[in-house]
Amino acid sequence: MVKKTGSIIVLGGVLVLAASASGLAKTTAPSSTLVQVSGPPPSPLATCSDAGQSGRNYPDAEVEPQAAVHGSSMIAMWHQDRWSNGGGHGIGVGFSSNGGKTWTDSTLPMDMCAPGTPASLNFYQRASDPWVSFAPDGTAYASALARGAPLVDRLRLASAAAAIKASRSGNEAGIPRRHEVESFLSERLR
Repeated sequence: MVKKTGSIIVLGGVLVLAASASGLAKTTAPSSTLVQVSGPPPSPLATCSDAGQSGRNYPDAEVEPQAAVHGSSMIAMWHQDRWSNGGGHGIGVGFSSNGGKTWTDSTLPMDMCAPGTPASLNFYQRASDPWVSFAPDGTAYASALARGAPLVDRLRLASAAAAIKASRSGNEAGIPRRHEVESFLSERLR
């Protein structure tokens, strides 16, 4: 097994060298100009209430960055206003369509702090673990975890989703959507 792995590594190295020598692997010099992705302080979420939350909030802190690139399109995401015990006031988002020369920044509307958050999500107090990637066709996918719903609400939501899923076959097709779970709960909690 070791001999086979070693052969594969050597073969891979030879292919990389051959591609470099033939000009297939093109390199470009890195840009010497730094470009700020997020806006200057204060944070776009600086006015969010910290009432009833434990830990210390660090306004303007931008941590746990994640980025994806597809052609000249670039998306970056990060915790905005990090908490000492996890999560942030929200998820900051930066977008560039010109290879990173200029950026537009915003926030992901998924918790009580972010502007534009739908009513069905505005009870979450924090957001965490941003992730972004591009599909081969250029479609961008972004996700993050929302935190802070009361325990009873989390248990009720998870139980309802599990009940609906148990009544369906199939993998992804069987996963209930948020509106289905809320409808299920409203019918049974009248």
